[in-house]
Amino acid sequence: MRLKFNDWYLIGALIAIGFFLRIYLLSYQSFWIDEVFSVNAAKGILEHGYPLLDSGIVYGRDILNTYLMSFFMLIFGDGHFGARLISVVFGTLMIPLMYYFGREFGNRKIGFISALFVAFSVWEIAWSRQARMYQQLQFFYFLSLILFYKFMKEPNTKYFFLTAIFTILAILSHSLGYSLFIVYFLYFVFIAIKELRKSKDMAINFVTSLKHFCKSHKVVFSFASLAIILGLAFIIYRALGSIFSFSDVEFDYLNQYTYYLKNVHFLFYYFAVVGAVLAFRNFKIGLLLAISYLVPFLIVSKLIWLLHYRYIYFILPLLFLLASYAILYLAEFGKYAGKYNKIASGAIILVIGVAVFSHDFVFIPQKEYRLEFSTPQPNFAKAYSFIEANMGANDVIISGFPAVDNYYLGKADYWLEFSLSGRKSDLVRYRINGTNNEVYANATIINNLDSFKNITSSGRGWVVLDKLSARRINSNITKFIASNLTYYPEASEDKDAWSGIKVYGWDSK
Repeated sequence: MRLKFNDWYLIGALIAIGFFLRIYLLSYQSFWIDEVFSVNAAKGILEHGYPLLDSGIVYGRDILNTYLMSFFMLIFGDGHFGARLISVVFGTLMIPLMYYFGREFGNRKIGFISALFVAFSVWEIAWSRQARMYQQLQFFYFLSLILFYKFMKEPNTKYFFLTAIFTILAILSHSLGYSLFIVYFLYFVFIAIKELRKSKDMAINFVTSLKHFCKSHKVVFSFASLAIILGLAFIIYRALGSIFSFSDVEFDYLNQYTYYLKNVHFLFYYFAVVGAVLAFRNFKIGLLLAISYLVPFLIVSKLIWLLHYRYIYFILPLLFLLASYAILYLAEFGKYAGKYNKIASGAIILVIGVAVFSHDFVFIPQKEYRLEFSTPQPNFAKAYSFIEANMGANDVIISGFPAVDNYYLGKADYWLEFSLSGRKSDLVRYRINGTNNEVYANATIINNLDSFKNITSSGRGWVVLDKLSARRINSNITKFIASNLTYYPEASEDKDAWSGIKVYGWDSK
């Protein structure tokens, strides 16, 4: 990456400010549910060398993120700071990467605007502070794309292996990294068709060049062919599995995800549409940018059962980039438009102003961030801190998420069974085969009121109910808890429709 000397000042300043915004009071906010799954797996690596949970189950998801997280936890401790620091690192690295990406797919100005959006985007900052894999996936996804583009421009062994390595790292970060295979395949097909349609002579030259390349790069071509075949086979397998697994349920979240983009990222969404048209002035660039966004967007919308807007977070910088095309076009139009200069300048000011006041950007560091609306972020740390300070040696813990019990208290006794997806048929996935224990913490399962009454009729213990589990577990149990157990308001907290937590206790002595 060659930058002009003066550019280093601006990029360096953005990196420093972006890092500060991401690391500021990183330990303050409690872990939320999914973070605990990753952190417990990373702790398993520190204890056993691989992500072994207390249930005896190996947590195989997003394996690269889990190992990298464990490395940072080894150095900085297994608290909030150590577990989240890996995301801070990748989130900060996205700033110079986005400059480079924007410069290669546009120009230097587009690179700066895109890097600026990434540095101060509230969503980029918020997800860079989570002990999850989404920021890591985003970094490797964009790095893989730029290397693939360079490989297509200049086919050589160096770019091929770099593309292959970082594509693998994206896949090991999250299974959505497999979408890169489809992006590569479709881009190659469209470019080949375009070249072949130019003329008969061009077609002959293209075929001849392709044959020459295959002969001179046999290893590269063989590995590329194998990778594409295996990648597409895996994607088809997962797609068919999703279709048949949920054949009894109709779901298509295209409208929901589109509605989300129009309302939460509305400014970038509409400017990105204009920017996409402008990007196609260079067909190869416009094509790759469009495919790189649409492929994962459609996969998430059509093939993933759970509706979580964080699944499309990793392609958000593509909206920034395409919006930058439109903004730069307005600026340049104003420069040469004479009497329309003020209109163009006003439009740019309006874009920036609306973005700032609609909370798309953050310029002052915050200690707490809200993620998407439907992501529960209850204050587990507060609840379990109270319990830890008041519990006895033999107290029993009952909750909707025993993995959280395990992290904050070092023990997990009982799980109030429920399905995250809302489908009862999914409950088998949470149960260890042949036992009455759940997979994340080996807690004993409670799935009826009689069992709950029997456990709480003697001894002493605590019940932790976050809003998500309270909505999903047996309603007879929640009614019994509210009517018969002691509520502790000082340990409880209610933030919003999804992020709330209540602590109850009993003492039969």
